[in-house]
Amino acid sequence: MKKLWIKRQNSAALSVFFNGWGMDERPFSHLKPGAGTDLLMIYDYTEPDNGGELRRIMTGYDTVHLTAWSLGVFAAAQALAGMNFASATAINGTLKPRDAEEGIPPAIFQGTIASWNEAARVKFNRRMGGVQYGRQFAAASPARSTADQRTELTALQERIVGSPVPANIFHQAIIGLNDKIFTRRAQEKHWTRARIPIRIITEPHYFFSALKSWDELIVRIHHPG
Repeated sequence: MKKLWIKRQNSAALSVFFNGWGMDERPFSHLKPGAGTDLLMIYDYTEPDNGGELRRIMTGYDTVHLTAWSLGVFAAAQALAGMNFASATAINGTLKPRDAEEGIPPAIFQGTIASWNEAARVKFNRRMGGVQYGRQFAAASPARSTADQRTELTALQERIVGSPVPANIFHQAIIGLNDKIFTRRAQEKHWTRARIPIRIITEPHYFFSALKSWDELIVRIHHPG
C-alpha cells in the first residue's frame, strides 16, 4: 500500500482517497489541490498496511473524510476497519469485489489476471472512461507496467478470497449508471443490502476528467446539491 501526499500543510482536516487497482496519481493529475484540507492518496495494494501507518496518520487530524473508488473500496474497508469518519463515500465498487452477484464475477476477475498484457490494458482503459472520458483517461493512464499491475491484482484476489468480507465503514455509495467494470446491478444489490444511501450518477467507471479540483470532488460527492 503506497501513500502519496497531494497536499500536506498541517491542516486540521484530512481527505483520504483510496485509488483503484493498477492506478497511480496520473489519472488525477489535472485536479487542483483543495483549500483548507490536507489530501492523501492511497494506491497499489500489493502489500497491505500491516504497520498501521495510515491509521496513525489519520489520528493526527480533527476531521477525516474518506473517499474510495473501485477496488479501493474493499482495500479501504479492510485497512480501516472500526474507524469513524466525518464522511465516507464508496464510488463504483463494493465490499465483495470478486463476487457473481455483488461484484465482478470470479471467472472475469481471474481471466483479467491470466490475460493481462498491453493489449488487454488498452481495451480495459477504454472501458474505464467509456465514450465520455476514454480518450482523456488514455492520455493520462497510470505509469505502471502490466507486470506490476498483474502482481497487484493477484495479491488483491488472494486477500479477497482469503479474508472475510470487511465490515462496512461507508456512509453512502455512488454508482455510475454507465459503469462497465462494476455493473450498476451488482452495486445496487450490494449497497441495498448494506442499508446505506445510494446515489446514481450518469457516469462510467472513471469520470474524474469531468472535475477540475479535489475540492469539487469532495463537494460533489460528499455534499451534493
